[in-house]
Amino acid sequence: MSIYTPANQFQGTPADADGWKSCGAYSSAVLVDAVSLGGCVMSGHQFRLLTDEPQADPHDPGLTIPQLVRAAARFGCKLEDRTGMRRPQAKADLMQGRYLSVSVWYPLMGAYRSQKTGEFGHQMAVGRLNTTTGQVMLFDPLNRSTKGRWMPSDILFAAMEEWGRRTGLGRGQQMRYARTRAIPALA
Repeated sequence: MSIYTPANQFQGTPADADGWKSCGAYSSAVLVDAVSLGGCVMSGHQFRLLTDEPQADPHDPGLTIPQLVRAAARFGCKLEDRTGMRRPQAKADLMQGRYLSVSVWYPLMGAYRSQKTGEFGHQMAVGRLNTTTGQVMLFDPLNRSTKGRWMPSDILFAAMEEWGRRTGLGRGQQMRYARTRAIPALA
């Protein structure tokens, strides 16, 4: 049995004028790739074109999780909005073999940031929890590599909780993320 691993997508491609504003679209394209086991591989640019905001709004350029959920459905990929969940639920989702599209406060990613400066919210894809090491596979659209990168889940969860706090989720360590179905292993 093997586990299919999607390719990371870099959002800074010169052909995409809105690429730097489309971390949600690029990370969601990774989720569609994972769910389809490589049967549907599109770019983040193609993903963004199927949202209700194909060109970034100059006043609010990012995409929301509900926008990502609706666009993914157009590819036959069901994402479930899990906004308001906490660390135990996110960990359980990963343990079930689901991929997540996560919103984070990027500075808290520390050494696992692909862009070393700047304070902003960011959307990334995460899959595969290694229960022995406590690490997760991170797909950061600011990373030029086509491969995911292992990182400690505690750092990721803290960055998710901080973004939840900064965006009004209130008390507790609530998060903003969406999850895929469980990704089956390949025979």
